[in-house]
Amino acid sequence: MADNALANPIPSVAAAHDDDEDPDLISLLPDCILATILSLLPLPAAGRTQILSHRWRRLWPSAPLHLLDSHLPVPTSSLCVAMSRILASHCVSAVRFHILLARPSASDLDSWFRSLAAKSLQELVLRLPSDDTLRLPPSFLSFRSLSTAELTNCRLPEDGEVYFPHLGELTLRLAIAPSAAALHGLLIGCPKLGSLSLDRVFGCRTLRVRSWSLRSLTVSVSLTPWRVQERGAIELEHLVVEDAPALERLLAHDINWGPSINVARAPRLQMLGYLGIGIPELQLGSALFRSMCAVRLAADLRSVRTLALEMSDPQLKFVADFLMCFPCLETLHVTVPEIDCLFIYLVKACAHEFCYCCVAVSHGYSSGHENIEL
Repeated sequence: MADNALANPIPSVAAAHDDDEDPDLISLLPDCILATILSLLPLPAAGRTQILSHRWRRLWPSAPLHLLDSHLPVPTSSLCVAMSRILASHCVSAVRFHILLARPSASDLDSWFRSLAAKSLQELVLRLPSDDTLRLPPSFLSFRSLSTAELTNCRLPEDGEVYFPHLGELTLRLAIAPSAAALHGLLIGCPKLGSLSLDRVFGCRTLRVRSWSLRSLTVSVSLTPWRVQERGAIELEHLVVEDAPALERLLAHDINWGPSINVARAPRLQMLGYLGIGIPELQLGSALFRSMCAVRLAADLRSVRTLALEMSDPQLKFVADFLMCFPCLETLHVTVPEIDCLFIYLVKACAHEFCYCCVAVSHGYSSGHENIEL
């Protein structure tokens, strides 16, 4: 009998084979695996599985939830109602929750956040319409399992304890912090934060970064001062990296207008850019630049391997001064408007004069070569 059991471990499969029928392998799977399959399907397809059998209908509310409003086959005006119904029908964990098209009210967000916090949400993406800034309800601070958050065109809560113990990636875009202290408190309340992107964040004039976990920091300030005044909010003017022992990437993305940057301690910094004349003051260790012009030079940052510069026109002295600060540089990216191949000569001359061994990757010139071996 034991031999027969080993020969036919799944009797129904063997019987189906003897009858020349396709075996029903799906029905033999345990509920936990079927629920995982449901969670990997697009939401409309996962919902349609309820017509297959009573078993699938029972599994649907218990499958991990991936709720993206852009995947719902309903009109935009009905998205909020549909999302509320889906959240109410699910009683287990929520993995992803994306709002890309819906226009929720403050009460909608509050109700959703309370439900999602109870379901241990891991990933939150809010890309709210740009015509009005929506204040996040205090229930936003109740997330404890959140690992990734992208918040667009919203205002952070003013009161409440900020503690996101598992948040590793945070993106704030066109967001308003009620105060500089609130933004600093948000960073302090994320002990595992590894990636931070601040894209036109208002309400904080000076940001001081002290983080043992942060590996990547991106800052974008693309509004001119008069546009900031129109919005009635202050924008970031000074970025100070006071102590970031794990920081490897520091990126700014504006050639015309940007914050002053002071890197006091970042011993593992490997990638730095894009640096341009829009940055009023740049201090890297003991080296100091003002509008790309060197005021004080020092070869302090030996950890930097990749440097990116932005210039309105190729200027040899600017590039040479920066190269002197990074003796271990391997890759140089220079972004300039489209020009002829004279730029190749300038880059080669710069590297030859200062005897650096690196690869210069230029963007925007018309010679047809992207990588220049020096």
